[in-house]
Amino acid sequence: SIGTRDDQNALMLAQYTGPGAITLYINPYMFADTNELTELFVEAAEEGYYVADTTWADVGVHELGHVATYMILEKKHNGKMGLIKDDIKRRATAFAIRQKAYMGIRDQYPGKSLKEMVAEISFQAEKNAAETVAEAFLDVQLHKDEAKPLSHAIVDILREELAQ
Repeated sequence: SIGTRDDQNALMLAQYTGPGAITLYINPYMFADTNELTELFVEAAEEGYYVADTTWADVGVHELGHVATYMILEKKHNGKMGLIKDDIKRRATAFAIRQKAYMGIRDQYPGKSLKEMVAEISFQAEKNAAETVAEAFLDVQLHKDEAKPLSHAIVDILREELAQ
């Protein structure tokens, strides 16, 4: 997510709000000057803060990465709100997805740590496991076959989990 629901500078964020319910919060004030937003995102993407080539219009795709995780959580915990909220707070499922993805590809990239592979995605991905998953989702949507290896591995796991 880019900011928090109470943050005046938040652009947009997805939040699990109950069984079968995910709310996408959009701050209309942040979209008032799209030229300023464009400049902000060009600079941030060039500095590696976001996935390469990200524009302000791609923030929703990043948020869909969170939505995919929330859908997996709902299935995993049978819609039990307390378990889902605890998992979100601890980022347990996002952490497990990131770990499983890394373990599945690490032999193909000897000497590369999980930390290094996460950093290749973006600075935002380094924030925590949930952000890694969302940024990986965005990376694959933007760059298709050219996305980072860890991004592909994470999205493969999302697809696998959601197909069950």
